[in-house]
Amino acid sequence: AQGTQSKGHVVTENLAQVIRLLECGGSRVAQKYIENPVCYDGRKVDCRVYILLRDATPDHIELYAHNRCFFRIADKKHNISSSADLLDKKRVLSAMHFFRSDSEKTEASKLPVDHDTISKLESDYGNIGFKWKENILPRIHVLAKELFGGMALAYPDMSKGDMISRALYGLDVMFEIVDGEIFPKLTEVTFCPQNNAICDAYERDEDLYRSFNNDIFKCLFFGDVSEDLIRIT
Repeated sequence: AQGTQSKGHVVTENLAQVIRLLECGGSRVAQKYIENPVCYDGRKVDCRVYILLRDATPDHIELYAHNRCFFRIADKKHNISSSADLLDKKRVLSAMHFFRSDSEKTEASKLPVDHDTISKLESDYGNIGFKWKENILPRIHVLAKELFGGMALAYPDMSKGDMISRALYGLDVMFEIVDGEIFPKLTEVTFCPQNNAICDAYERDEDLYRSFNNDIFKCLFFGDVSEDLIRIT
């Protein structure tokens, strides 16, 4: 991967190609492909979770997760039967809605709102543990806690003296089925993400956009925690 919104992403099983990409220069991240993902109507899906960091030291981390999230869904069904299928970005990547032309942005292509997506996934995968509040969300929070706990240990000077670390992060998570159980897998961390993306699924709901940003600002700078925020450390 190189860049955001799936720009520069390459899916391959050819090690020589991976090495060539590294030799081309620039920063890249290599990740194992999630072969057995949870799907929405047969298409790959990932979830953007918003994490608010108010303080981070090796001894103290103050971390919140916002209740509102949004899901991104691939354009084609996830049928991988040959190496050629890995080249089809509309099949293997979940963020292809960023690249649709105006003529492709039909009613059917709109991103579903989070509660509709969750209900659908719980219906399809509830028998193997996809229960959002009871099982999936707590595991995502554990991922975030481990991630920022490690960051605080690696960079102990992030908060020093009267200086306090405050930042918004976007965690992109996919869900992998392993031995009949579902596990959230962290695929990307974005510093200070464009949070207007959460409103695209709500047809640019101005009230939602305003309340979402107010939740973030009030929490980070005033310690005012709304009912839509969950403290996870």
